[in-house]
Amino acid sequence: AGAAAEEGDGGGVRRPREEARRRREGHREDEPRDVPRSGRAEREGDERAGEGVGEHPRGERAEEGDEREAEVGADEHRARGVSALTARPPRAEAESAEDDDEGNVLLQINGKVDATSLGDAVTQTLVGMIPVAMARDPRDVLVVGLGSGMTVDAARSVPGVRTVEAAELLDDVIEAARGPFSRANHRALEDRRVRVVRADAAQYLRGTSRTYDAIVSEPSNPWVAGMSDLFTRESFEAARDRLREGGAFGAWFHAYGTSAAVVSSIAATFRAVFPRSTVVEISPGNDYLLVGLKGTTPLDLDAFLARTDDPTLARMLLAAGVPDRPSLLARFLSGRGGVAALAGDAPVLRASDLTLEFLAPSLLYRDATAEVFALLARIDDLPLAGLGVDASPGGTWLRLLDASEPQREAQVAAARGEHEVARVGDGL
Repeated sequence: AGAAAEEGDGGGVRRPREEARRRREGHREDEPRDVPRSGRAEREGDERAGEGVGEHPRGERAEEGDEREAEVGADEHRARGVSALTARPPRAEAESAEDDDEGNVLLQINGKVDATSLGDAVTQTLVGMIPVAMARDPRDVLVVGLGSGMTVDAARSVPGVRTVEAAELLDDVIEAARGPFSRANHRALEDRRVRVVRADAAQYLRGTSRTYDAIVSEPSNPWVAGMSDLFTRESFEAARDRLREGGAFGAWFHAYGTSAAVVSSIAATFRAVFPRSTVVEISPGNDYLLVGLKGTTPLDLDAFLARTDDPTLARMLLAAGVPDRPSLLARFLSGRGGVAALAGDAPVLRASDLTLEFLAPSLLYRDATAEVFALLARIDDLPLAGLGVDASPGGTWLRLLDASEPQREAQVAAARGEHEVARVGDGL
């Protein structure tokens, strides 16, 4: 896993098929193009995601400056066996983010976009926020992969957090987060509570003696060399061993350019280590999050909701298209039984067999949306069931389930409808 943390945060690009193919094939942006979207978000949704850019959620104004594309080229350092990245100013004004009508900043690593300030904002915000807010006592947090720094920004904004570590392998990714992305991440790296550890995240998890209340894993896609290790049992076990009792671990995974069998194996691997877990839908048909709790401490749903009601998080959630409590609960698809249904009898991924390392690239151009939706249809339990939530009549959980169900059904129907439109448009 020599590059297991080199492309964190953002976890790939969610954009229309033609754009996705251009990115995956390593094409550069030689002319202005539409701003990439997060999942199937509409333009107005992306505009909401961009609101407040340049202003810290807690009111601290970020320094104004010219936005530019964080374009990254490769400079092989053979002695280390690692691709070091060099952030360069735009080659021409037409290629800079200044000419993007929505001010989008892109992080390209060897031609592949791994983080954007607008298109990936929803994913980075929710993946960084939800597991941390679910922890029993979220004080100390580890983020696997720095990328744009927006996941770190979300994690540090949860009330009670006192330290956030980010494990990142590449110096130039750190500089991109500190420079071009500083407005989007509200200058998170200048926060005294934030510390960046220059290390391979998979090895850091296995080797550190530090413990945390929450760990968030949002690496690049597993088809990128070295990333698959972060989806294996060994990495999940290392994360579990670094968690304190009642701690939460969140692992992002994608449902595009993959197969239902791979998704089932990721769920099976996660469940083998975190039997008390849930599935969160970040972007229907695109981005998902597995969250597991360590130990037997019940999930305090009221404490979770109180943290997300904090004015800072409430503004960030609103920008991510989550305006209220029912909308937030609608993102949760399952309890522990639903994760088991996703897993089925799929094999567990191990670091020693390299199954995902070699399988993921072969699925890069495969549209697995329909089969992933069919897989999700196996879920037959209630959101957060089996995690110890208070199920008393009239309690918070049951009231929110009733309030969130119509929105959950509408989200699924809309996502499936857009998928069918896309298939017709592609002549499939």
